[in-house]
Amino acid sequence: MIKVRVNGRECEFDADMSVEEFMITQGFDLRYIAVEADGEILSKKLWKSSQISDFKIYEIVEFVGGG
Repeated sequence: MIKVRVNGRECEFDADMSVEEFMITQGFDLRYIAVEADGEILSKKLWKSSQISDFKIYEIVEFVGGG
């Protein structure tokens, strides 16, 4: 069982997956988010190669337009 915290809530997974796969399954539009993993911004080019289990705490920020 894999346990991580995402935006303050505990998440558990039976199997590991890439950070990108996780974002897609959670319904995020990958064009408009930033991911912080254990206090550091995780570059988009690392999302496919990084596993969700590589880090313990995630903060995901969605960008929105407006004025």
